[in-house]
Amino acid sequence: SEDRNINFVGLSSGKIAHYLFCGKPIIVNRIPFWSDVIIECGCGVVVDDFDEIPAAVKDILSKYHVYSAGAQKAYEKYFDMDAYTQIIKSRLKAIGAR
Repeated sequence: SEDRNINFVGLSSGKIAHYLFCGKPIIVNRIPFWSDVIIECGCGVVVDDFDEIPAAVKDILSKYHVYSAGAQKAYEKYFDMDAYTQIIKSRLKAIGAR
């Protein structure tokens, strides 16, 4: 559905995943996937309104090292293809061993 697609549109270009890989904290509006990732991993700030962005930037800059570590954590958990590759390899080996 259109509503579901808008929740994942940020995944399509790979920009946010690349920012997280580089340890760059992110600021996003409150959409289901991204706000959940940010809250869980501590990799940025969720805003409800454009006017909240300056405060979000100030917060990130004041604790940059914490948010940066959270960004790398989020990348490893949600976007690191090496982890998924290992799962696929082990499943293929199990199928081949049958």
